[in-house]
Amino acid sequence: MQVTINDIQFDIPFDTELIKLSDFLEWHNQYGKKLNEELKQILDDKDLKDVDKMVRLEDYLDREALCWFCFWTKTDEEEASKQPGMVQFLDRYRVLKTLLNENNYEFPYETEWQGEQWQIEAFTLTPASEMNFNEIITSKEVMRQVYKIGEDNWTGLPYLCCVYFRKKGEAFEDSMIHEGSERMELMNSLPLKHALAVAFFLNICVNIWSKTLVSSQDEVEETARLN
Repeated sequence: MQVTINDIQFDIPFDTELIKLSDFLEWHNQYGKKLNEELKQILDDKDLKDVDKMVRLEDYLDREALCWFCFWTKTDEEEASKQPGMVQFLDRYRVLKTLLNENNYEFPYETEWQGEQWQIEAFTLTPASEMNFNEIITSKEVMRQVYKIGEDNWTGLPYLCCVYFRKKGEAFEDSMIHEGSERMELMNSLPLKHALAVAFFLNICVNIWSKTLVSSQDEVEETARLN
């Protein structure tokens, strides 16, 4: 979507294939973290009636959309709210929000990017697994940090993309995850659509590990009880 402010034209993307991962992380650091705190307050407010909470959530979504406008146009919220066509903008942002929340990925995930075939491997820990030991240990550490801090932390995503989003048939190398490496810079330019597939993949892995840990703990406790 193109908007003009003070005779300057700005492009505001609403397609996850047109939003770079680095831009999304910048948006999240500038606006997203604070917005998530506001959303949590609304959701945790037990004194709000259902109707009032619904109204508050709609108002919140409008403000989130306004911040998206501010980020791409470098304006403040007061100036942004006065721009023409904001109703259309708010509607389009809701479509983007739906795309951000979609979890309809299947693995292995394959796509063409920059003229080459890229893939996220299916996650399996078996003797036939195509992942090597370093790959598994590296990804576990990043996921442990993200899981520990909570869903509001996206800083590990470029690293996860380096580990998992690779050219088809390409082997993992430790140099891929070094800060400032050519691969890290490339992943920062990755379209958000593909980065979100990695994030969803991360969520699956964390859930698997959580269930595995709980199951293992239960087995240990049961063995100890029997002994």
